[in-house]
Amino acid sequence: MKLYAHVADCVEPVLPWQALDAQSSPRLFDWAHETIDLLEGAASVAVASDSPIEGSLALALLASAGEEFKFSFGQLRVPMINAKGLVDLAQKAPGALVVPAVRISLGTNVYDLSNEMQAMLSALTAAGRPAVFVGAHGELQATFGGGQGGASDPLRPVVRHVPEFPLGLLTRFGLQSAARRVNGIPPAAEDALAHEILGALQGRGGGEQKRLLPLVAARSVSAWAKGGKVGRPSIAAYVTTASGLSETFAGLSPRPRAMRSAEVQERFTQALTDPALLGYFQEQLLAQDWALEQLVSRLCAECLTRPLHQPFRYCAQGTPGTGKSESAILLAARLGIPYINIDAASMPDYYSAAAQLLGSGRGIVGSYQSGRLEQAAKHHRGALVEVSDLDHAVPSVRSALADLFLQILESGEGQSAAGAMFSCANLILAFTMNLPHGMDEAVRKRLGFGGAPSRRDIGSDVADQIKHTLSGAFLSRVGTPIVFEPLDGAALAIIIERAVRAAVRSAAHCLHLEVADVRIEEGLGTHVIASLDANLASYGARALLEHGRMLAARAFLAFQQSGVPFADGVLCVGLGPDGGLAVQADFVSPRNKKAD
Repeated sequence: MKLYAHVADCVEPVLPWQALDAQSSPRLFDWAHETIDLLEGAASVAVASDSPIEGSLALALLASAGEEFKFSFGQLRVPMINAKGLVDLAQKAPGALVVPAVRISLGTNVYDLSNEMQAMLSALTAAGRPAVFVGAHGELQATFGGGQGGASDPLRPVVRHVPEFPLGLLTRFGLQSAARRVNGIPPAAEDALAHEILGALQGRGGGEQKRLLPLVAARSVSAWAKGGKVGRPSIAAYVTTASGLSETFAGLSPRPRAMRSAEVQERFTQALTDPALLGYFQEQLLAQDWALEQLVSRLCAECLTRPLHQPFRYCAQGTPGTGKSESAILLAARLGIPYINIDAASMPDYYSAAAQLLGSGRGIVGSYQSGRLEQAAKHHRGALVEVSDLDHAVPSVRSALADLFLQILESGEGQSAAGAMFSCANLILAFTMNLPHGMDEAVRKRLGFGGAPSRRDIGSDVADQIKHTLSGAFLSRVGTPIVFEPLDGAALAIIIERAVRAAVRSAAHCLHLEVADVRIEEGLGTHVIASLDANLASYGARALLEHGRMLAARAFLAFQQSGVPFADGVLCVGLGPDGGLAVQADFVSPRNKKAD
């Protein structure tokens, strides 16, 4: 457009989209007219969108509505601009200047953001040249929030969330935007590509569809322009690949009273209501059927009834090595989300705990970095955070963390040390603990002649202890503890055999040896337990696993150093003549072989 010729090196016009008109889209044009009215009142506007393609379509909508009012929009082209440069450019541009929030470069330190941004907005208003700031809610909040002491004025800038656009409309817009790079595509080709894209996106969450759409549209148009070369993956395959990417350096952006994202809720619901979930846990964790049934039931209730602004939560209690942490790790793997452990007992004081979870306060080295809890909360696929041994933390840490998580469980939000709020709605919080001072054994071995306590009695005693150690308010929010029972001898024997098999495979891999199968001599686990010191055997599965791995590693090294070949790739692990483990290349028991 000639209107922008004199600022073409910095600003490009926002083009209206001819597919939109007030008669066919009255709701959308009402939103655009209200936004333009605000701009004509010299109020700068922040247009918040959940995805870039929605933001681009909203700008095209504003340009279409602005034509009838002779009101144009020009978008910033340069990668970065400071506050003074933005005000100067806004006065030169013929229409309203559109500025992506991520392109604003601030000259002062991060603790003076509020003053500089408010001064810039005041200058724009005074000059009668309001601007339109665009971006995700988190990007806009980072720019205009101001941190601690930031000004709170709904007119500086006015927050406008983009209207809800149908997916079909977004798809057409994405294709036509991408087609400009190849001088357009025929209507028939556009129809075919739109149909294929919508089919490939079907069944995915609304947020994920919009996030993937710009990539898919650009790739589809590019492939069409190149003649759809043989060997290129289909659109459906491309969508599958792109949606499977999960590693990020940040995550979801927070918003006030944020709700669990639709794709996270859908994925959690599908996985946690799956009838096969219980079998998945039982296959990995032995002798905990009752606890696992309670866990699966709790998770199902959480995903079906938990308010969308609150994180999922549960509390697991039991002696060390009974599967509490392992079940959390397995759950995270099943959901395809990160697992984060917060060991409350390792935090020496309140200040260390606060800095680790919420970041450092202003003026402290590293205060620009998010705390671990905020980093986990912002992961775009959700995350599972295990808070272990909260009841074993020093009193100041226990009290502070109990209060922190009490707030998060109720409000669904946490507050960083710099003052910014962040949503925890996409988290699963697993609180795992074992009672201090020998109380785990005490609640299971009551004095008197009444016999062993029932599971109900044990659960009631455990809840009373947690309530006494933390608080009744905390317990009421995490729910009835899921009690993991101490493992018996048969289960421990199988656990040891599994650990030995896994350790031999791992050792072979580290030494670059091909092993097709590892077979365990019958009764090996029972023999190992019988040979242990009684105190070590009482420490639970974790201590036994470490002992089994050590024995297996020692035996495998001895076998590897012996130079005995094993052509079929099969190894047998049994008891050696000295009572330790021995690795052989056949099924002959090492003890029996020596006797022969």
